[in-house]
Amino acid sequence: MNALFVIHTPKDPQTAVFKVISEQADALRARGHSVGVLAPEDFAIARWAGPRFNPLLLPVVVVFRLIGTRERLDLIKFHSYSGWLFALLRSMFPNWRKTKVVTEFHGLEPIYIRALRDEMGRCDRPLSWRYLLINSWFMDQILRTACRYSDRVLCLNTGEIQWMTENEWAGGCNIELFRNGAAPEFFELARDYDRQPATLLFVGQWDLRKGIHYLVNSFTELAGQHPKLRLICAGTLRDAMTVLDDFPADIRSRVIVRSRVNREELIELHSMADVFVFPTLFEGSSLALLEAMASGMPIVTTQVGSAPDILSDEQSVLFVPTAEEKPLTAAIQRLLNDREMRSSLGTNARSAAQDYRSAAALAHNVSQLEGLVRDDCCPQFVHEPASVAPVRN
Repeated sequence: MNALFVIHTPKDPQTAVFKVISEQADALRARGHSVGVLAPEDFAIARWAGPRFNPLLLPVVVVFRLIGTRERLDLIKFHSYSGWLFALLRSMFPNWRKTKVVTEFHGLEPIYIRALRDEMGRCDRPLSWRYLLINSWFMDQILRTACRYSDRVLCLNTGEIQWMTENEWAGGCNIELFRNGAAPEFFELARDYDRQPATLLFVGQWDLRKGIHYLVNSFTELAGQHPKLRLICAGTLRDAMTVLDDFPADIRSRVIVRSRVNREELIELHSMADVFVFPTLFEGSSLALLEAMASGMPIVTTQVGSAPDILSDEQSVLFVPTAEEKPLTAAIQRLLNDREMRSSLGTNARSAAQDYRSAAALAHNVSQLEGLVRDDCCPQFVHEPASVAPVRN
């Protein structure tokens, strides 16, 4: 198989999208396939224009790149909007007609924009009409086009499958789940639930969609009640001073920031931490959450993305409402005070993570793509989709 992956995010190994894409590409190469990866930095005009114009520019420059090559591709997997123009035009080019087209979402944009718009409204910082024009109305049109003209649509949770089915973007055998997975080293961590909990861990980019406003306020309150409590913020992709400036000055010394961490450093942070706190407002399927599950940490998080698909409230997680700091604080407090609950939630979370080991998830995703190239049973999705119930994988 000769395949190409196109992503609209940077080739940064610290980001979940590139990490997952790279692992899939390497696994396919190990099975004898040829796989290339394109990102905005591979195009001079996209680098010059910046990410704001990616929805307009990237699909165009990708099409021109593919027009200029005589290489026949068996499969192209596009990240979100990056392939809408190719999918729309491929019937016009004989060399493209037999190419299988996959549109893959690492988080569905319409759901993200709704969460972001709500959060900006709560912060009294409404999104600009220019942003909404491109990232709401225009984005909906091009994503609908990408899905309808793709042979397969892949996403990370059943909520997104239901949304796309109800909005007639995709349905039937054209839409499936793919999986993220946690590395085996996280499963091997020993977890001491008897020690006095003193460290909270948050892993994620430091931006509004991760619920950082509620994390800051919650930790500020808890720090006043627990003089030895500290918070680790890892993988923020923001410098330490930027993160610390969001906290009151008197507790900044109790916040540890690790802007970028490799796997070994992250595992060390997991071994230091007692409770994983993740008040995110939007996710596809969080690698950070899966890694916390695998390491046996008791978890407080929101019911977004894949979390409600794989975790059960009060059994393997404490779910809290999005954008509410009081329930978040109360849930963390429960875990700080209750050894039996920490043990029960952490043990059950690790058990639930067994189905999301990285090797199994990777094998599933690779065989999914190989099967699509071999199998013509599901025709190209170009007209009205069938009305079907959400698919569970």
